[in-house]
Amino acid sequence: MANVSASQTRDNTLLQDDDPTQRVDPRCSKHEHICECIENDYICDGADSGNDRKLIPSHSDEEPEEPIQIHASCDDNTIAWEDGNNKPQTVDGICLKVDIDTLTSKALFKLSCWIWVKGKGKNKGQIKRGKIKAGNKQSIYLFIHPEDIRAITLEVKNDVPSLHFFMIRSPYLVIPSDRILECKNSTQPLLHSMKSLAKTDDFTIHLNVSNISDLTWKHLQHIALIFSATSINRPSIDDRRANLQTLYGGTGGNIFDVCIVCNEEEDGQLPPYEISTPCQIPYEREREHEPKRTYKRKREHENSDTESERSPATHNDNHRTKGSHIPSDDLKDVKEAPISRVEDHLKNDMIKLFLDGMENRLKNDLQSFLGGMENRLRSDFKNIVECTENRLRNDFKDVVDCTENRLKNEFKNILDERVEELENTLIDELRAARSRSHSRTTDIEREVDRAVDNIRTECIGTIDAEFKYIKYGMEEVTKGLEQAEEKTKDIIGLLDEAGGSVEKRIGRYLNGIRLQVMVDE
Repeated sequence: MANVSASQTRDNTLLQDDDPTQRVDPRCSKHEHICECIENDYICDGADSGNDRKLIPSHSDEEPEEPIQIHASCDDNTIAWEDGNNKPQTVDGICLKVDIDTLTSKALFKLSCWIWVKGKGKNKGQIKRGKIKAGNKQSIYLFIHPEDIRAITLEVKNDVPSLHFFMIRSPYLVIPSDRILECKNSTQPLLHSMKSLAKTDDFTIHLNVSNISDLTWKHLQHIALIFSATSINRPSIDDRRANLQTLYGGTGGNIFDVCIVCNEEEDGQLPPYEISTPCQIPYEREREHEPKRTYKRKREHENSDTESERSPATHNDNHRTKGSHIPSDDLKDVKEAPISRVEDHLKNDMIKLFLDGMENRLKNDLQSFLGGMENRLRSDFKNIVECTENRLRNDFKDVVDCTENRLKNEFKNILDERVEELENTLIDELRAARSRSHSRTTDIEREVDRAVDNIRTECIGTIDAEFKYIKYGMEEVTKGLEQAEEKTKDIIGLLDEAGGSVEKRIGRYLNGIRLQVMVDE
């Protein structure tokens, strides 16, 4: 059960968040104003702040047309974030590995660093078998799944590019599964920084310009474009690259639960987190020294009992030798009273200390046991639900396919039978209708002939009457035209006479004007 990929382990932690529409992340309110600014696709040129900080806009409408493949890494980067107390934190020497393939819609981001291992605990057996060397370097990872990314923005400050990650869920800290890591003092701050990064959901990776040859500026723009706040076509997790069994030379890795607080963190020890086993008991070191104290007290108690069981003569001789100047009665009172009180106090203190230690150990044991049991039950329940869901889905699919095929066959048979019955019925109906239509056609033909004869007779009489009326009208029109012609001739004669008289008058008028002109000259 521990041999699962990072994506499967991530799903195990989401058992109670199966409905994404009703899942509310308490960290969402922290970035509401940031996401609103990202969705506006703006450019901040730093005029008010006085620096050259630039936020590259994410044009979600301009999706990359051609498939994009990014497989690049950048070493020695600086990461900045805020811890749980809202204090700014930074760490150097972190490697960023980016794998994006838009053709298959797969992606994965990995942050890694090297820590020095002391070679204790489980590492001793591996050192003897020659698998590793004492004091070697071991890498630990932070897996960033694309489904957990809210948005990525590309920023430039003082010609140094940086990627700002806004996460829905924190990254996953991956450690080796076959060993207990005890970190040396020189790399303890790096280990604690990786643990702190595994708890945050908002951090910025300041890329090292000298090692950015593989991860070009164009790649950074594509990353900001693909994981913009308004992007729709987001890639999914690359299961092949997120497979934890391929890490550490095939020995595999596990996801470390940073929520489990262990006292061994103070010593720089990083216990592995396994889903199937509870985490290590934090007071193991105290137990190693406790039996020695117990045996020492037991020996002291036995010596005191042995001395008390000695013969009275020897006991009295010893007391007489040490305190011969004290009377025997006074010596007896002085000896018995303080010793009994001291024994009572010691017994009470020992019982109290023993009960307190036992209570603390039982609490720690119970807390660790319940935590491991809860994780195992959650994982087992998730696996059972997934298996049951897959099995029910397959069974339901088989039942649906069988039912569909059976219904198709039955429907086809019923349809064929019904079509055959309808064909026979239609043939019989057509034959009966043909016989009925033949007799009816004969009757209709007779009625039509009779109606045509009647219409012909009526039309001939009507046409004769109309022709006579038209002839009479034409005669009247001819007479009217003749009368109009005579009147027209009379009018023309009158017009000729009127024209002659008018012409004469005009001539006389013109002659009068001409004579008037001559007289004036």
